[in-house]
Parts: sequence; C-alpha cells; structure tokens
Amino acid sequence: MLGPLYDFATHTRSLKQKLLEPRDLIVVEGILALHNPMLRSLYDLKVFVDTDADVRVLRRLARDMTERCRSMESVIDQYLATVKPMHDQYVEPSKKHADVIIPEGGLNPAALALIASRLRHALEAAATLRGIRATDIRSRQGDQHERLSGSDLRRDV
Repeated sequence: MLGPLYDFATHTRSLKQKLLEPRDLIVVEGILALHNPMLRSLYDLKVFVDTDADVRVLRRLARDMTERCRSMESVIDQYLATVKPMHDQYVEPSKKHADVIIPEGGLNPAALALIASRLRHALEAAATLRGIRATDIRSRQGDQHERLSGSDLRRDV
C-alpha cells in the first residue's frame, strides 16, 4: 500500500508516496484519526492525547518559525484563521470517541504504561497466531516497545 506524504512548504500532499508494508501492529496517528466513523470502527484501541491550547499554540509557533522558516505573523494568522477553528470543529469533538484520554500532552507515566502493555499484548497475540514465542519477539525487537515516552505520543495541532 502507498501512503501519502505531506509537503509542509506548499501545505499540500506531495506527489511522492511512501510504501507501507504489512505489520502485526499498525498505529494510526494524527489529529483527525478519530474523526472518521468508518476508520474508528477498525481500531482496537483509540487514544486521544490531550494538550492545553496554550501549549499547542506555543509549540506550533516555535516549530513553524524554527523548522519551517515561517514568520511569527504568518503562524499566528494561520492559527487564528484555520488551525483553531478546525481544531474546535473536528479535533476536540473526536475526543469523545477515545477509549483512553491522556492528559497533559502525554506526560502521564500510568497512561503510557497502560498503552505499552496493550501494544505488547497485541504483538504477543499476533506472534502466537503465527507460532512465534513472545520471548523471540522481545529479543528480535530489542524491547523497543519499552521505550515509549511522552514525546512519542505528543502531537501538535
């Protein structure tokens, strides 16, 4: 399957695509991941990472000025004209569809441990179906699932 790539310079999808290989576990992430009912019905676990609006806007401002060479004025204009209204209309209401809501932008050790445990269980169940022992999975992956942190889950609007 080919997945689209986004071009932040033009604010559009790029003509380039990324090959997506089949996996035992697929993580679908993005600010609109819980908006579409058809997609939601396919998810085993729905997580919403909640971050205060002031933190979101400050992260966006810092990121866009540093990484995307945008002016403060252009970031603020875009935020007020499109980002905030779209967040209020689409993203915030999708929170009600989450099985787990992680407050404070993902800086919640108990919630992260819960998600890591669920992911580990899903990988072990898939391996069992294929006849692979769970210990073989851990040794091949180098316990990467244990390295889940708040920064892995935090996403800016």
